[in-house]
Amino acid sequence: MKLEINEFGTASKRFLLNQELRGATMRGTENWNGKRATAYGELEDVEAMKQYAATVKDHTLAHLDHYLALLADNIEQCGGHVHFAQDAHEAREAVLGVARACGAQRVVKSKSMLSEEIELNEALEHAGVRVVESDLGEYILQMEGEHPSHMVGPAMHKPKEEVLRLFHRLHAMPLDATVDQLAAKAREVIRDEYLTADIGISGTNFAVAETGSVVTVENEGNARLTTSVPRVHIALMGMEKVIPRIEDLGVFLKLLPRAATGQRSTSFVSVITGPKRAEEPEGPEEFHLVIVDNGRTGVLADPELRSTLRCIR
Repeated sequence: MKLEINEFGTASKRFLLNQELRGATMRGTENWNGKRATAYGELEDVEAMKQYAATVKDHTLAHLDHYLALLADNIEQCGGHVHFAQDAHEAREAVLGVARACGAQRVVKSKSMLSEEIELNEALEHAGVRVVESDLGEYILQMEGEHPSHMVGPAMHKPKEEVLRLFHRLHAMPLDATVDQLAAKAREVIRDEYLTADIGISGTNFAVAETGSVVTVENEGNARLTTSVPRVHIALMGMEKVIPRIEDLGVFLKLLPRAATGQRSTSFVSVITGPKRAEEPEGPEEFHLVIVDNGRTGVLADPELRSTLRCIR
């Protein structure tokens, strides 16, 4: 979804006039801020950890071509496939090419802000491929025909009452249903999608060059199902997500949950290294990684913007 400056201004004014949306967003922000402060307070030297992570990222960005090539080589040695995309069009075409090759008709997705950036859902649906979001917040927005308002909590602007009305309309849920009941209904509806999907598409929180692994962190378990149940797994990755070594990962896994959701650790951390082996009972038969530039090279070349590529999310 492309939002021009004038459209952003109009949307912002509309949001600011909506007391219900403002209240939901404020509650979510205050809740996260409190949890973050508590979680960071549990670390003895959080600033040293942040500096270590920044040093790793700076080193990687200074040698990005090397580490992306190493990552690609190791993925291919593990039986996976790597696609480099210069822009959103090439990224969409890479995914569509895999979908065409395997005759895919149904896709299940876990949360990926990069898929929003490249407008992937629209391209798949235009090609006749049914797409179902498996993250609860993303599922709610998909049913409403909306896009995420936040990279961590995509539906944080949605008050409970609005979600109740949606589930009442779509799933005949009572208007006094609890949050747990809403989540249970969503789980019931989405669970079958994993079993019938031809492709699972995920984002990538980190990629480890020395092992050829992609890493996802989450709380709902939907990303693990998305990456392991369908026959084909496609991971989308911004080129800045690579780190050199598996031993570097521990620091990032301590910092990311605290920064994002105020947790010591997320409920699920998955390290995925290629498709399943012959001796493994589960996992995808095919693995594809789509590494996306889409303007990041320009950011990397700009001294004032380069540090933004350190961002972990």
